[in-house]
Amino acid sequence: MITAAASEFFTNQPDPGQGNWNSSTWLQFNGAAGWHNVDVSQTGHAMLKFYNQDGTAERFVFEAHCHNLEPGEVVTMGVPGITGKVEGKITRKHQVFRIEVEAPGNYSGELEVEFGKLSPVASVTFQKYWVVSKGHENHRQAALIRGDLRAAINGEPVLMPMGDYTFVGA
Repeated sequence: MITAAASEFFTNQPDPGQGNWNSSTWLQFNGAAGWHNVDVSQTGHAMLKFYNQDGTAERFVFEAHCHNLEPGEVVTMGVPGITGKVEGKITRKHQVFRIEVEAPGNYSGELEVEFGKLSPVASVTFQKYWVVSKGHENHRQAALIRGDLRAAINGEPVLMPMGDYTFVGA
């Protein structure tokens, strides 16, 4: 779900091979929106790439932000080989579903998503977060970047954004 888009003005060159911390802080501070992706869905199914760029097992949270889907529709997310598909049933106009996974070090995989055919006024945004736990060397800095003083003081996990992908209806 990380995309490095470039233009004449923004070169957007994250340092390759520097891990999740480097990518997440680059995404927080880059001047372009290359990590926000939008696509018109024709099928209601997608495989979204994601990576654990650290050599250690790390936790990630995926959220599906659903807007204007029909009540009764089902949204599923899963990471083949790590977790089975998790379903969420639409009951409200705006709804969020989430899953958390632990990816092995240097993992390259996919988030499989299904959400049905979207109406012209519907959208689903899949957001990816890296979970920075209390023991991580950059935990306090992550909490301050995100403005989460409670996490900085109490040692609670911090969710660092790692990109998002929005599907809209046609």
